[in-house]
Amino acid sequence: METTLESDSQSKFYALSSHDTALCIIPPRCHWPAINQLRRLNDKAYAKWPPHINLVYPFVHPSAVQDAATTLVQLDFLSSLLPRRVCLSDADVFVHDKHRTLYLKPDDTAATDLLRLVNKVRLSLGWSVQLEYHPHLTVGQSDEACSSTHDFLMHKARLLTPVSWDAPQLAIMVRDTCRDAADGLRRMKLWKCFNVESRDWVELALPRDELVFVDDKNGHSQASRAYAQPAYQWHPSNGIWKIFDASSLKPSLNVPTSLIVATYNVHAELHWPPDTSRNSTLIANLLSRRAEADVLVLEEVSDHFLPDLLRDEVVCAKYPYCTHGPPDQPGIGPLPSLLNIVILSKFPLSWEYLPLHRRHKGSAVATFPTISFFDPLSEAITEPLIVVGCHLSQGLTHDALSSKKAQVSSLKQHLHQKYNKNPCIIAGDFNVTTSSYAIDMAQRGGALSENGRPCLDDTHDVLSKSGFDDAWLATKLTAGESSEVVLANEAIMDLYEGEQGATFNPLENKLAEKLVGGGALDKRPQRYDRILYSLQLPLRPVAFTMFGKDVMTQIADQSLVHASDHWGIRCLFAEKNTRTGVSVGSILHRVKAIELTKAADSLGGFEDLKRTLLARGYLPTTSEQGTRKQAITLFEKVLLGIDQAKPEKQGRGHVGLILVPVGSYGLGVWTSSDHVDCLCIGTMSSKTFFRMALQRLRKASDGGMRISRKASTSTGTMLKLQILGIKFNLHYCAATSIVEK
Repeated sequence: METTLESDSQSKFYALSSHDTALCIIPPRCHWPAINQLRRLNDKAYAKWPPHINLVYPFVHPSAVQDAATTLVQLDFLSSLLPRRVCLSDADVFVHDKHRTLYLKPDDTAATDLLRLVNKVRLSLGWSVQLEYHPHLTVGQSDEACSSTHDFLMHKARLLTPVSWDAPQLAIMVRDTCRDAADGLRRMKLWKCFNVESRDWVELALPRDELVFVDDKNGHSQASRAYAQPAYQWHPSNGIWKIFDASSLKPSLNVPTSLIVATYNVHAELHWPPDTSRNSTLIANLLSRRAEADVLVLEEVSDHFLPDLLRDEVVCAKYPYCTHGPPDQPGIGPLPSLLNIVILSKFPLSWEYLPLHRRHKGSAVATFPTISFFDPLSEAITEPLIVVGCHLSQGLTHDALSSKKAQVSSLKQHLHQKYNKNPCIIAGDFNVTTSSYAIDMAQRGGALSENGRPCLDDTHDVLSKSGFDDAWLATKLTAGESSEVVLANEAIMDLYEGEQGATFNPLENKLAEKLVGGGALDKRPQRYDRILYSLQLPLRPVAFTMFGKDVMTQIADQSLVHASDHWGIRCLFAEKNTRTGVSVGSILHRVKAIELTKAADSLGGFEDLKRTLLARGYLPTTSEQGTRKQAITLFEKVLLGIDQAKPEKQGRGHVGLILVPVGSYGLGVWTSSDHVDCLCIGTMSSKTFFRMALQRLRKASDGGMRISRKASTSTGTMLKLQILGIKFNLHYCAATSIVEK
């Protein structure tokens, strides 16, 4: 059935419709962030359209827009038919031949009202009415109709609802006549909006267009410009996360001398419905002592894990700043991808999302405006700290390696262009195969092509040649790496090259073993997860640990597994004495030329070697030996309560204590600069002993003793003091059986 206006001329004037114009409803800007966060990576029309509900599309020819707008203003029913409130209360899907379109929709009553409005408008333009109309706001497309991916995306769409606003306005959109020079798109631009109260069309400015994803035929994104994203802060007073603005913050006056950064791939569930039984154990791992950090970078974070994490009171108190808010909190909306990077911090942050070659591959680049460091080389305060969270593509195929290399190159270029002077740390899952065995077997089996090996090596080298060092390797060369102190089933000597420090280890990790299944190639340990630091960071890695190994959890199939298929890693960055307060000039004037001479055939006998070391001050002198013995004797008498005015047996106190020099002095390998470590063995508790020791040492302060401080270490309480100018460390062990013997 068709109905036309009585005016034949007007009917003819609007006879032609055009896909270059549209009459629609645009939600207020306050709803855009949550909607666009999902649309940006999932809606192919995101780059061309703002969030909208089409009423009439296609609309009139662009040359007739002004006349059509005038016609609509003259309609008395327009204001009365336009709903006073729009509420998108549910999500649904349009089924097409090769894909599905996911959208938000109003309830049936609102849809009926909008259909009445649409048909009145169509009649006024001389067009036929529509028997069916499905008002919708598109949020994405799914290529796999019956899959877990589609179900997860549908869940994300439902997390956006309800979306409602009052006094909706009609808007006319007109497509650009020229293509954008940057991405080649012809965008739909807002022409004017209809103001219900004034019954007139008014101009309304929309935000400046972003350069966004435009995919080529291989699905590779041609745009890689970073765009700012809102950060969130925890508010304990009302128990919610709110958007946080860090733009006005300045560096703190208290310059930190240390920084702890941790990263953990929490392994997202990829099958619908997801099993959330691992969530509590993952959170326990993050709150463990070995995982405690200032900045925490997480990979593979999902909509089903983040709400539990950001609901935990201890997590919120420890990390009150986050790149994302909980998806189930009203107004925040879902995470943009199935696998996401999330950064939590003790410090305020702002951040941007950097697309990396593929639509759902990107990095979170966080800036910490209050965190800068003192650089002793330049004797100045650095630029604010930058922490990058990354999760690169996996696999050894040529396409995967090419993508990985392109992603690393894009990240390197962005950091060089925008943060070249900032101290920077990159943490995350690099997915770079490190096992020499796995690489060799992949080459022999044809999985890794001849061109793939150089591409893999290039991926290793891109960041290192840009001035980034590997924290694990740096601490491995010193004494600060403890990731291999405990090995459950294998010895370090059984590992192939590139498998040391593995963070993905199916030989040890029960979840990783379950996921990889059979095949020796897939079961080799890989050091996928890394923490890299730039040369602009004055701090240096001094300790490196792993976490997530201790606790097992029962999952849906009743099997016991680790909480994630990856181990978490953590690095402590701190100042080093060799760097603190030392300028380049103060070092250069002490540099001496080295003259090469032929080495002697022999270093001589033992006595000759001893005399040489003694002459050069490498061995303690007789005087130094006597002073240490005197200091230890004095220490023993004071600590054990021996009255020096009486004979030894009469002067000894009643409390059973034994003082034993240990460490380098106890082994006879000490030097004049070494501390003297002493272990006191007794029958009392540690608390009672140190209370008594402090009392006795304070009474003897006039005799050359001075207490420096009481310290808590991983092995217990320790007392630092000086006796006759020599530094002592006092430890205690309660062992009644040894004392009685």
